[in-house]
Amino acid sequence: MKTTRATHLLMKKGISHRVVPYEYDANATRIGEHAAQSIGVAPGKLLKCLMVDVTGKPCCALIPSDRELSMKAVARVMDGKKAEMLSVEDAERITGYK
Repeated sequence: MKTTRATHLLMKKGISHRVVPYEYDANATRIGEHAAQSIGVAPGKLLKCLMVDVTGKPCCALIPSDRELSMKAVARVMDGKKAEMLSVEDAERITGYK
């Protein structure tokens, strides 16, 4: 299986982990919930990673896959004026992940 930046870092740090493959569906209405269903776990137990732009700075938010992110709350927590989701293209370019 191909390693990612995240799995490479886990291995380098000696952190125990396991990769659970599933069939990614970019067209799923709720990708995080689709992933949870695909691997047989409750959506609230699987985190999704959302890439957000906060006043011109990219940020990463990890939340349960069955929840929605408040952009106002993100902006407030990050001391920004405004928060919005990064475009898919920008998120993939910054992280290297789909």
